[in-house]
Amino acid sequence: LGGGGAGSANPQVAHFTRAGSTRSLSPRPSLLVGPSPRVADAKVALAPGKPQDPESLCPCLLVPKGMELVFAVRDLLTKGRQQLSFSIVDMQAKPLSHIIVNEQGPVCGIHMQLLDKTPLAWIRTTMLYERGGNLPDICWSSGRTFCSLVKGKGHAPCTSEMAGSSRPNSTGSHKGSGGRGGYELRDPSGRLLYLIQGDFGRKAVNMVSPTGQPVCTTESCSLPGEEEPHYQVRVAPRVDAGLVLCTLLAIGKVEGNGRSK
Repeated sequence: LGGGGAGSANPQVAHFTRAGSTRSLSPRPSLLVGPSPRVADAKVALAPGKPQDPESLCPCLLVPKGMELVFAVRDLLTKGRQQLSFSIVDMQAKPLSHIIVNEQGPVCGIHMQLLDKTPLAWIRTTMLYERGGNLPDICWSSGRTFCSLVKGKGHAPCTSEMAGSSRPNSTGSHKGSGGRGGYELRDPSGRLLYLIQGDFGRKAVNMVSPTGQPVCTTESCSLPGEEEPHYQVRVAPRVDAGLVLCTLLAIGKVEGNGRSK
């Protein structure tokens, strides 16, 4: 989840390799994975796009065609107000981006930044602590709402091989405040973007499109030299990884991690 800062003359470049290759990916091992041997070596510059692209939250974090993005998130979010920061990391625990949780003032939220502190997106959580208890909004860094998290109304099938590759919850159970319908992402007009279902407490989650196409899967994981619990996120090709991460963080605030006070 890295990239050059706005206006950077030397944006970070990710190198892709064929699946099964023993050569390390550069510069972030285990970050970008080629799921098909038909994917040829390529280089793609990652740099922030227009800040309010109507079709994506973080254009610079769009996963290229034929590739998957894998990273890990520290499971620190709880239901109460928090003031903390942590890094999103690759599977070798190297930092990729920063998360800053600031919920001590009248305006509460979670900020996502590049390593050079360039803002990427913001999750508005103020409503969680107000009467009515609405769910968080996911916003561009400007504060304009991109989409909202809402309670789900039903189930959507996930028929992709990718969903099975990350060993998602196979029991069909849906725990936490998401209920049996899980959650949905909807844009300001009410259009359905994604459905999110699974065992949120165990971080065994599937995110799919309205037609059932895979968006991401998650599962608990451990990282070298890290004692804190993490969960692995695997993002499908042509998906905005920034939006996926914001969605998972928003759900993390709603569901907590079992250690909420």
